[in-house]
Amino acid sequence: MNGVDVVELTESIELLKQNTALRSFDIKTKSTWLYGAKSDTTIFRGEEGANTNTKMLCDFSLDPENIAAKECACPTEQVLAALSSCLIIGISYNASFRNISIETLEIDAEANIDIGGFLGLEAQRNGFNTITLTYRIKTNASESDLRALVSYVQKTSPVFDIITNKLDNFVSSIEEI
Repeated sequence: MNGVDVVELTESIELLKQNTALRSFDIKTKSTWLYGAKSDTTIFRGEEGANTNTKMLCDFSLDPENIAAKECACPTEQVLAALSSCLIIGISYNASFRNISIETLEIDAEANIDIGGFLGLEAQRNGFNTITLTYRIKTNASESDLRALVSYVQKTSPVFDIITNKLDNFVSSIEEI
């Protein structure tokens, strides 16, 4: 129904009910600054560290056996990739304003998520439980200037704000077509 294999979905949910460890997994991205506002971001997933290109549209399955085999990024993976990509842009632009020359810039992002809430199996957080960012920057800046730059970029990043702060107002409407 609706392009969903209901039997497969039901079997997957039953498996996740029985084995709660399968519900929790890590998503990892690596963003590499190219120049200006351009970066290349790769998503890593699965035991083997298989990767996928973030430019592809979502094709996500709840089947735990198949998650690592998907060839494109699911929405939560896209959010993590957007975070590190947005931070790269912010660092590049703000370093330029501060006369800081960047030779290399990489950001590794890792998030843990438990899909039990998404599936309605438990009352819990539906999004990321943790996010860890590791910045690797080769630059002419002092350590204190670099820390100040990264701190400023995190405070002003729209995607960082979306992830770390609650909205004051969210409006949703349903219209029949």
